[in-house]
Amino acid sequence: MPLAEIVAGAPRWLGVAVAIVALAAVLAAWSYRSGRSRAPLRVVAGFFKWTGILILAACLVEPLINTTRPRPGSNLFLVLADNSRSLQLADAGHRESRGKAMQERLGDKEPWLVRLGQDFDLRRYAFDTSLHPVTSFTELNLEGEASSLAESLKTLADRFRGQPVAGILLLTDGNATDLGDVARDWKGLPPVYTVPIGADQGLVDLSVSQVAVSQTNFEAAPVTITASLEGRSVAGHEVGIRIVDENDKELERRDKLSLIDGEPLVERFLLRPERPGVNFFTVQTFLKGEERLADGKGPSREATLANNRRIATVDRGGGPYRVLYVGGRPNWEFKFLRRAIDEDDEVHLVGLVRIAKREPTFKFLGRSGERTNPLFRGFGNQADEQAEQYDQPVLIRLHTEDQDELRGGFPKAADDLFRYHAVIIDDVEAAFFTQDQFSLLQQFVSRRGGGLLMLGGKDSFFEGGYQRGAVGEMLPVYLDRAPDGSANA
Repeated sequence: MPLAEIVAGAPRWLGVAVAIVALAAVLAAWSYRSGRSRAPLRVVAGFFKWTGILILAACLVEPLINTTRPRPGSNLFLVLADNSRSLQLADAGHRESRGKAMQERLGDKEPWLVRLGQDFDLRRYAFDTSLHPVTSFTELNLEGEASSLAESLKTLADRFRGQPVAGILLLTDGNATDLGDVARDWKGLPPVYTVPIGADQGLVDLSVSQVAVSQTNFEAAPVTITASLEGRSVAGHEVGIRIVDENDKELERRDKLSLIDGEPLVERFLLRPERPGVNFFTVQTFLKGEERLADGKGPSREATLANNRRIATVDRGGGPYRVLYVGGRPNWEFKFLRRAIDEDDEVHLVGLVRIAKREPTFKFLGRSGERTNPLFRGFGNQADEQAEQYDQPVLIRLHTEDQDELRGGFPKAADDLFRYHAVIIDDVEAAFFTQDQFSLLQQFVSRRGGGLLMLGGKDSFFEGGYQRGAVGEMLPVYLDRAPDGSANA
């Protein structure tokens, strides 16, 4: 903007002009004081005489207007426009949305914008979740999921720090999503000229601000869906909320709720999905009689219906959960575990139980030329490569999916072990496993996220030799014994 001041072109005549004005004032006062004309006539004549004297004095001084203006384009001016979805709202009594009205004001051929570009280096920016430059405001799609007003202003201040920025023209509806209750330091910002878009009063609006899902790892357990509702100008309106499934089937509904402006209302629903796997549920809030409306499909008393619903995702997992039980000898524990979970469809227990240890020194028990363990004599499959050898432990497999599962004993590859969700080690010494299998168990817990449970027994924990090795490091107890022979836990 040009800055102007009046200066004297002939300052050396300033004293003469003042003296002339003073002398003329004295003479005029004396002449009218001694005159006999009427008072109104003397006032009018005196006014014109004084005006003439002042003009003559000004001519002696030669007054000049000195104008200072910046060189065009030497200073920056930033125009910042909101691109959030809230600008899709239309104010009461207006068919045109807020964003449409703003875009018309920011047209490339708007006279004020053209004039601004003649004096300044004009930069155009838009903001929603983040700040981004635009060449024209016709690029605004008004689909932003947030309105990061404070962060955008801070970004501009940092980006143009040390540069001549004349100001920032901010066009927004004021619905910033990053202000919160935290006090911000606005120092260092160039002058900000705000142009509010839309009216702030009278708009009725409901929203589902947040949805949370609480569930367990078991498919039979119910799921808790917590929804937070917020309202604006909803006093005197009956509000409802409902949950529908993917087929638009209403599962639960609550009516006659009361909301207070600015205070969230929390509602909890207990559901039991009908099928396993991933399920999607829609939480919808509505004014009485408007539960079947959607944006663009009918008139509503609300400013928008776009924020009236949220999707809740429930993952029931891929059960049943498979547990591998590794036992060092036949015992009662496996029996009671089996009995406890037989009626639970969520857990499938697979057993690998050793019924005899390695017996390389008892070959005389077998028949002449027999290399396989006589414990397997009489079973259908007598092939040497499939029957247990004397120098191998005798293992039986229980409740496997097929004939190949656990055929080679405890898994030796990640693909075989990672098919289980948990491993139970019951009274098996550490020497039963190889070092590679120890490493595999460690990866099963750290990478696969599987569970590991060790049951007590004479071949478990310290007595089983687990104090040195990967499995011992994963247990929640210290297996190294103290000098007095007691164990540290």
